[in-house]
Amino acid sequence: MLLLYHPIHPGMSLFPGTPEPSLSPLAAVEKDGFAETGISLTSHTGTHLDAPAHLFPGGTTLDQLDRARFAGEGWVIDCTGLPPGSAVTWDWAAPRLNQAPQVPFLLFYTGWDRFWGTDAYKTGYPTLDPALCRRLAQRCTLVGVDTLSPDPVNSSRLPAHRALLEGDVLLLENLTGLSALVGRRFWLAVPPLLFPRGDGAPAFPAAFLPVERS
Repeated sequence: MLLLYHPIHPGMSLFPGTPEPSLSPLAAVEKDGFAETGISLTSHTGTHLDAPAHLFPGGTTLDQLDRARFAGEGWVIDCTGLPPGSAVTWDWAAPRLNQAPQVPFLLFYTGWDRFWGTDAYKTGYPTLDPALCRRLAQRCTLVGVDTLSPDPVNSSRLPAHRALLEGDVLLLENLTGLSALVGRRFWLAVPPLLFPRGDGAPAFPAAFLPVERS
């Protein structure tokens, strides 16, 4: 099992304007006989899923989805050869998708997670072209990136987000550890933190590779 999410902690990388998570001790073993911690965070903190309700009024929320939507076969598209700030286009991705198995979950590996926790993580990352996202919406049910967003950080319209979410494709952001999955078919579970009217939620993706028997 490979865990593909970043730990949540104060000082972590966040989309500009997102409040920092806070961890507050509520009880201590020495005083209360048990330890307990209060956690405060937004629905789009860290590695997280976006639901259609994130951008569309009346859109589907995570808690409304069939739980089967949170698990499926996955494949990684290796984008590490692209220069910083470039967009993954349909023309670039099409031959790689043609060689990929038909799976519901597609993850785009840029290697940008190496900048996690630094200012460099927030700018200059490769993005997904909206035209590509419209094609992906016809092919898969979840798209994941190891970057802050499939759109540039200064985008106000969020066209890649819109193309995916309008097509009822879940968007998984801020992944890590995808290098170990390149060229390998795997099973991916993406359980989110569920709560009413979830426009998004921290998620805890885990990849499972086939057992190789000698």
